Amino acid sequence: MEKHPFLRELDAIHEVCLRYEDEETRAIAASLVPTETLKARVAAKDPSPDVAKDLLLVELIQWFKDEFFSWHDQPLCETCKVQTHHQGLTPPSREEMRYLAERVESYFCAKCRKSYRFPRYNCPRKLMETRVGRCGEWANVFTLFCLALDFDARYIYDVTDHVWTEVWSEAQGRWLHCDACEAEIDKPLMYEVGWGKKLKYILAFSSCETADVTWRYVTDFEKTMKLRTAIDETDLIHYQEVRTRRYQEKLSKEEKDKIARRRVMELTEFLTPPKYNAQDKSYGGRVSGDLDWRLARNETSEKTVISNKNPDVKELQLTYVSSKDEYTLRENGREISRTTGWTRMLETCINVSRKVEKDWKMAYLARSPNTEYGLFRYQFKVTKPCRSIEIYLKTDVFENGKAVVNVIADGTTICVRNNELTGSLDNSKDIVVACEMTGGKGDCAWQHAQAFRQALDDDATVLKIILRF
Repeated sequence: MEKHPFLRELDAIHEVCLRYEDEETRAIAASLVPTETLKARVAAKDPSPDVAKDLLLVELIQWFKDEFFSWHDQPLCETCKVQTHHQGLTPPSREEMRYLAERVESYFCAKCRKSYRFPRYNCPRKLMETRVGRCGEWANVFTLFCLALDFDARYIYDVTDHVWTEVWSEAQGRWLHCDACEAEIDKPLMYEVGWGKKLKYILAFSSCETADVTWRYVTDFEKTMKLRTAIDETDLIHYQEVRTRRYQEKLSKEEKDKIARRRVMELTEFLTPPKYNAQDKSYGGRVSGDLDWRLARNETSEKTVISNKNPDVKELQLTYVSSKDEYTLRENGREISRTTGWTRMLETCINVSRKVEKDWKMAYLARSPNTEYGLFRYQFKVTKPCRSIEIYLKTDVFENGKAVVNVIADGTTICVRNNELTGSLDNSKDIVVACEMTGGKGDCAWQHAQAFRQALDDDATVLKIILRF
């Protein structure tokens, strides 16, 4: 009897995960990840041991998006530096098929008529070389990297044309949604609620498991069931059982029991629809564990307060270079510390994210997507009365976006206009510099107020705060 077309489609997706089992492929992946650097960033946040690995996942996905992989749209002509036009699909060459490219997109330059090919490779080794693609390529390599760093990870396939990753969190006892394209973790409702997708079937694949996980990503089970017409539910359940049993034949009893326990926990989670608050744009879908996970992602953490080390300080200076994502703190002109990570010197951060645009080669801070208000603040508590302050805090606005910068010193607020301020202070010892971002139009409103926008090849200072005593 011929296999159902839908099940043949799932068989093909499962082949992706089997390629991750090659030890040499995993070793190559592990060698490409700056693991010690990422672990150092985690250690600097002084997390509790039970969330340290979750925090490593946060650092990994941000590094992957910002520094390793690139998104592919219509390429620029190398000669004319203008955007090419899509011509459709063309058959893959023998060399492209060697790296599992089943189709090749063709582009041409209207100016010089030069043609360009974009093979849609499925071979993770080749993708670690090209480091470019769309969601399929991103999820393929990111899932491999998670496995290479000893995370338990699954490749997630949504039949409405999207793929991502899930990673098991020991700290929380559940699978975490991870979308490398968006650098988003634990936001399973972002597709249905945020993007408005009508989800039908979402399946998780690993080398030893196939599981229907649709119910993590939808809020209305009854409505979703009506959309699931591709195959009889009993046949889909049978398919999962057969494949999972087959691919677990070589596993030990302990490994089988671990997978079974996790699946029971997962199915228990699926008994009730995810909770969603229309006012909450985080798309988390859960209430339990939220505080711990926010702590892990540094959304709720101990405040960073900047202070002087030298009691006889005459000048304290904080600078930031957006392209390097690096702060430098100086006392009396002498460097005290150099710190990587835009959140590391902040006292408060609400609904703000760092964006790196590889196509435009720009980096900046903006509101998190789908939020209306963003705030970040620096706080200085010094032991010596401060006489004056000098500030340069670069902001850019588009459409009707607003970026407002204020200095608050001992209860008095001073507005920073046109990005710069030089003013006297009344011997203050507690000083806050705050930037609020609001406004904007349309789907990209969150991008219409920015701070620290800078070209990636520029190393100029976009933030300078100088306190003089």
